[in-house]
Amino acid sequence: MGQIRVVTDNASVMRSFLEQGSWQEWQTPALLVATLPSDQLRRLPFDFWLHCHAHHISCGFIDTTQRIKAVFFDMDRTVVQEESIVELAKILDKEHEIAKLTEQSMAGILSYREIYERRIAMLSEATAHQLKTLSHRLRFNKGIRETLVALKKNNIKAFLISSGFYPIVKEVSNALQFDDCQGSRVKFVDGQLTVDGKNGIVDGEGKRVWVEHKCQELGITPNEVAIVGDGANDVPMMQTAAVAVGFEPRKVLLQYVNALNVCADHRFLLPLLNG
Repeated sequence: MGQIRVVTDNASVMRSFLEQGSWQEWQTPALLVATLPSDQLRRLPFDFWLHCHAHHISCGFIDTTQRIKAVFFDMDRTVVQEESIVELAKILDKEHEIAKLTEQSMAGILSYREIYERRIAMLSEATAHQLKTLSHRLRFNKGIRETLVALKKNNIKAFLISSGFYPIVKEVSNALQFDDCQGSRVKFVDGQLTVDGKNGIVDGEGKRVWVEHKCQELGITPNEVAIVGDGANDVPMMQTAAVAVGFEPRKVLLQYVNALNVCADHRFLLPLLNG
């Protein structure tokens, strides 16, 4: 019988679902870690995830035999606090229109491809300089720097992927020293922002394809990968990975995750992945 490592910030709630009484403390952030027989995990109902989400309880599960070799982070609202395209829209006084489209996309109401051309049209007046410097307006979520340093010390690759515009993604990636990054490709034609090429848009399926491409480059499989994201367009890549972490996620993600980070501190990953 296999074993599962459990990480949580609320042991009392976990005891109501699991036959577990012994926990080890993890200091930063304040978490509790335990190991239990894997057959207990199969008894967790979906209501468990709904309960944890509703009551802001962080928890995660991983097979103790799994060795994670790469972690892929979504950018907007996951690595950074803001939606980068919404921040660009603020500069152009188009915030309300863009925010509405973004929420519809992330909640799964509209596909990313359905709204992308509308976004581009609204933001067509943006300049290359505005795209490059926008990263300075973005705030990093708690613990991301420390988490990336710890992952590298453990020889775990870290990648940044986003449906947002690549120039912005690249600036954030450089600032945090990710191993590589991907985003939707844009270019300027006669001073107007537009999609760069037929396959320039990185939607949910595009994220999955890039994850699989990077796995091939590294000589690993998706079973050695963890995904950290918050919205509907993260589902395809989450479905291929060994560990799917919802970072303050929308409810649409709950049926796909095996870890829920609502403490909003990326250091939650460290006891989960490294024990």
